[in-house]
Amino acid sequence: MRVGIEIEYWLVDDDGVLSAADEVITACDGVDSEMATPLLEVKTPPCDSVEELTAVLGDRLGRAREAARSRGTRLVPLGTPLSDEQIPRRTSTRIDVQQAVLGDDLAHAGYCAGTHLHFEQASVTDQLRALTALDPAFALVNTTPYYRNRRVSACARPYVYRRRCYRSLPDHGQLWRYPDSADEWRRRVEKRFDAFLAAAAECGIDRETVASAFSPEDAVWAPLCLRDDLGTVEWRTPDAASPLELCRLAADVADVVETAVEDGTRIGASRSNDDALSLPPFETLRDCVDAALERGLAAPRVGRHLSRMGFDPAEYRPFGEEIDGRERLDADEARRIRLRAADRLDRDVERLRGATTPRRELSRG
Repeated sequence: MRVGIEIEYWLVDDDGVLSAADEVITACDGVDSEMATPLLEVKTPPCDSVEELTAVLGDRLGRAREAARSRGTRLVPLGTPLSDEQIPRRTSTRIDVQQAVLGDDLAHAGYCAGTHLHFEQASVTDQLRALTALDPAFALVNTTPYYRNRRVSACARPYVYRRRCYRSLPDHGQLWRYPDSADEWRRRVEKRFDAFLAAAAECGIDRETVASAFSPEDAVWAPLCLRDDLGTVEWRTPDAASPLELCRLAADVADVVETAVEDGTRIGASRSNDDALSLPPFETLRDCVDAALERGLAAPRVGRHLSRMGFDPAEYRPFGEEIDGRERLDADEARRIRLRAADRLDRDVERLRGATTPRRELSRG
């Protein structure tokens, strides 16, 4: 099963001040722009294994890092930029439509940076179910409790993205229930797209304008997306964390998804003679997600859930836990933390470039 990754990184200068990413984007293959001008996205093509993904990502990140360095800037792996400064946004029809529909809430999206993992479609229903159940894994690679100078929750980026960006269209940004089938999931997507079209029409935007900028799949910002246009199931749960942590997460998630594809899935604690991957009832999962948002790995139920799903939480060292402890950050402290995160990315890139596996042996020492 092939896998690809897309990671959004902030660009800062040597003092930790946010900087426009355009020159680095132009200089590098596999690097794209994002809505916020200090944000760029490093992506890989589909890879045949996580080991190949690790090598390709290390190479592309290394090139992006060098392009940034030559321009006096650095890449920063953080889910939010921490501070409250105004961040310039790019302009496009797509952003204009979102602004009209979401209003001021769209501004929150410009302060969020995440990671997308793409898994080649195989047993799609089981993949969707397994990746839904893995949603609390964002706590494993959480990068910050801070958003716009304030501590908002243990895991700030998913908290802000889910609870603030899409308040007017909550079904577009929240975790969805397990599907009964892939076709049912596709019907949900169409229903949400119709709701998006209706909301745009109320703002005076015609259907043709919306269709020129959005497909049904990319008019939904839930943590999980079925991308028939790409032939993948896209998991959008993690922060834009350090690359080594994300490769380790990709390896662990891929193991669970492959088990789901091979053995199938079942929901609840009912006894079964088969080896299907057992998933918690959705209501139980939703409570676990809320606990992960509020307390991260400090919530016992989060660690238990992730352990049952096959993770070893002790292998992860979330950066967000290292920097937690204040209720507010000033601008100077935000810049210092950005540079600490940039140092972490630099170390990871050096290790990934010589890596054969992203698992525990690379995380220590």
